[in-house]
Amino acid sequence: MKNLLASCQPRSVSLPTLRENPKRAETAILSSSTVSKTRIIDEALLPTRPIKPKRVLIIIVGFVLGFIVGIALAFLRELLDDTVKSAEEIERLTNIPLYGTIPLIKGKKFTSAFLESFRVLRTNLEFIPMGKRYQTIVVTSSVSGEGKTTITTNLGIILGKGDKKVIILDLDLRRAQLSHHFGLSNRIGLSTLLSGKHSLDEVIQRTDEKGLSIIAAGPTPPNPSELIMSAKAEELVEKLRKVYDYIIFDTPPAGLVTDAMILMNKADVSLMVVKANYSKKDFIKGLNRMIGDFNIKHVGIVINGVDLGGSYGHGYGYGGYGSEKYYTD
Repeated sequence: MKNLLASCQPRSVSLPTLRENPKRAETAILSSSTVSKTRIIDEALLPTRPIKPKRVLIIIVGFVLGFIVGIALAFLRELLDDTVKSAEEIERLTNIPLYGTIPLIKGKKFTSAFLESFRVLRTNLEFIPMGKRYQTIVVTSSVSGEGKTTITTNLGIILGKGDKKVIILDLDLRRAQLSHHFGLSNRIGLSTLLSGKHSLDEVIQRTDEKGLSIIAAGPTPPNPSELIMSAKAEELVEKLRKVYDYIIFDTPPAGLVTDAMILMNKADVSLMVVKANYSKKDFIKGLNRMIGDFNIKHVGIVINGVDLGGSYGHGYGYGGYGSEKYYTD
């Protein structure tokens, strides 16, 4: 405003300027005598809120875009996830029967479901049409970390509670875990027995569970496969058959070494452990071919770590009683 008022005031021209530069003085006089046509029509109004950014619009747009991106990422994750999720998915991928569904433990309520699932597994095994009572059971998995040894130990405990004599052999000589589950020593075991360093009576260890004993893996030998497939190993199994009602073999993962597949061919019953959200679908799809290549009979799948959500009392095997899908050879 001051600038506008100043522009309307006539400019004075000094006498020295008139004398020294008449032309310049004439221009200054003309400029000073010109009246500005600038007028203040209305004073500017101060806004009460910012015009930009439009926060409400930004929040709405951000919410919509976040929702769309979230759905897209979830769909992409599901598309790229190649792990098996449920028992129903296993039944779609292979025609090998499902013998048991072991729930994920998430508190005391699910501990009861966990224990009950092994009773169901025991019952399912009793219904396998074999023509004779099964005695030797191989438990294996595709890779490490699927709960193979956990399934083995709990199955042995459940079988022992039925007034049966049970022994578990840790044949996973490369990665022994069985003795740790029972808090027993792995100083001697199957490797020292088959190499002639200890006797059978020396390597058998009794557990605190009713009717259950184990033979630990022992120190890792340089030739695990040769020991497992040796004539001494076959003689050992024949001796154990005369003493125990059930002999359970905790073998190496079938997806990593061939030891398990060869042992499955000799066992009465074989259990393939897969873990929900962990085991690969491609391995499940290839089971039919693997079983056929090694001519394995009486093999079934046990899915481990299934999330039951908030439910209890269903979803882990009751529907399997008497079902042909469960017990077809």
